[in-house]
Amino acid sequence: MRRTLLSLASFCLCCFFLSGCDRTSQLERKEPEDVLRTKTYFDLLRAGKYDEVEKTLDPAIKDEEFRVTFDALVGSIPADNPSSVQTTVAERRCGEEYCMVHIVVEYQYTNELLLFNVAFRHSGTQVSTVGIHIRTIPKPLIVANEFRLSKAGTNQYAILFAVVLAVLFSLYAFLECVRSNLGLRKWIWVPFILFGVSRIGVNWATGKLDFQIAAIQLISASAYKEQPYGPWMLYVSLPLGALLFVATHRTDWKRSGSAKQQR
Repeated sequence: MRRTLLSLASFCLCCFFLSGCDRTSQLERKEPEDVLRTKTYFDLLRAGKYDEVEKTLDPAIKDEEFRVTFDALVGSIPADNPSSVQTTVAERRCGEEYCMVHIVVEYQYTNELLLFNVAFRHSGTQVSTVGIHIRTIPKPLIVANEFRLSKAGTNQYAILFAVVLAVLFSLYAFLECVRSNLGLRKWIWVPFILFGVSRIGVNWATGKLDFQIAAIQLISASAYKEQPYGPWMLYVSLPLGALLFVATHRTDWKRSGSAKQQR
């Protein structure tokens, strides 16, 4: 059983890292032309060719404040080359008359992270740029929000330990249920085993706790960022279904084990 749990955990981790590594290429395949346009715009702005980008912008966004905003945007681009470039967002939403495509390309520099955000409107064969924005994130903020064990406090370690324990216990109960001789009743138990109720979480950067009574979670745990470069939120739920299953069937397991020994 222990070997099975370790194998399952290793498989999940491998899938997680492989999917993360291939995420950029998947996004770029979704909207290859608009991703290329976005990167071309950035290169033109960095090279000082502002007019070539400005003439592609939709006239509707060129209001009285456009010049000041556009000049500030151009001035925020570093002159040196970025250390890495990757596409982080490629979304398309379509209505009856046109489609909107939202592209965000991330440019990594030594002391900051730059997010180049461009919105395109597709109407038939015509493409117009209806939004262009740059967001700069200082490196200290990125470092402060990283998931690091070295800077974790008591709350972070307590929730992390509870997450690992809840996930392993849920998987253990699930495997025992699938292997049991309960017939069709096992498939009634499975949904209750796989989902935990209520949840308590921790902000990994600050250690602040968050408790939610009306909540359910798959495998009684979750981890996510509310914003792309914000702090990690780690949550654990009570694996109530798994606890009930193990408690109600422990006697049956002991009886079956004793019967096997007597044989």
